[in-house]
Amino acid sequence: MKIAIACDEDESVKERLEDAELYRVYEIESGSIKSSELIRTINAGHNIIAQFLADKSVEALICGSADKHAKRIYARHGLVLYSENKGALKEIINNFLSGNFEY
Repeated sequence: MKIAIACDEDESVKERLEDAELYRVYEIESGSIKSSELIRTINAGHNIIAQFLADKSVEALICGSADKHAKRIYARHGLVLYSENKGALKEIINNFLSGNFEY
């Protein structure tokens, strides 16, 4: 499974998904992080970013705020969107893996 987190340069969750240009993509295998990569994009709109992430086999996107319109777009591309998150990426991904993830 691959999970992406919209983030800032300082590796914290991007406050607004609409402003995201960086994504940390984690490959999860057997409940552990197998690999991760930082991907820089241009702010090209939800449809293009959703397709880009789907093409990379990302199944879920974690972000700060996102509206219902964005959630529908990402869902159409097969991604589950977990919004209303904040904090350091390490903490978020560890909470996700341990089942203590709140969304």
